[in-house]
Amino acid sequence: MQYFGLQTEIDFSPLQLSKGSEVINPLRCLQTESHDAPYFGLICGAGNRPEKCWPTDYWVECISALMDLYPDGNICLFGTSDDLDVSRQIVAQFEPGSIHDFTGSTTLMQFAMALKSCSVVISNDCGGLHLANALGVPTVGLYGLTNPRNTSPIFQTSTKVVQPLGSPKHGGVPIDEICLSQVLEAISETIPQPKTSLRKVPLAG
Repeated sequence: MQYFGLQTEIDFSPLQLSKGSEVINPLRCLQTESHDAPYFGLICGAGNRPEKCWPTDYWVECISALMDLYPDGNICLFGTSDDLDVSRQIVAQFEPGSIHDFTGSTTLMQFAMALKSCSVVISNDCGGLHLANALGVPTVGLYGLTNPRNTSPIFQTSTKVVQPLGSPKHGGVPIDEICLSQVLEAISETIPQPKTSLRKVPLAG
């Protein structure tokens, strides 16, 4: 940034949502009996950039694995209206009610509050990934063709960048070469599996 003339030091501490907001958190309705049940936020689209998206069937396999590994977990899908088709294809592969789909149905503030309540957000390289990171939420970002050196999350919170095996650090490899095992490993390093201490996340708002 000094190259562009910025002389002051940048504060990369996570941002805080206003406590006085009257917006209702969409995840309020998902409270479970287990206070330790993790909330997995998944952003499976990337607006109008399909080349940045992990394939839909890979997401289905990932969700199935999360349901097995975290039986009490809540799977929540997010995204813009441009991501509706992707989310609907995913939801159709599971029992009704087993996935909570908020794609295209939240305001920006509701979206932020919902992300803030997640234990971890797993996402393609898109705005939602960076918003979650800015709010201090642990993230797992999937990068293929895009360059994480330029576009990885920058705020001071747990962030894991997953690239295809053998990919250069600057990217350039199709995202469909990311293996499910890589993603699950990154998630498990962030959210311990049951019978260990889970991150307890109070719902914002």
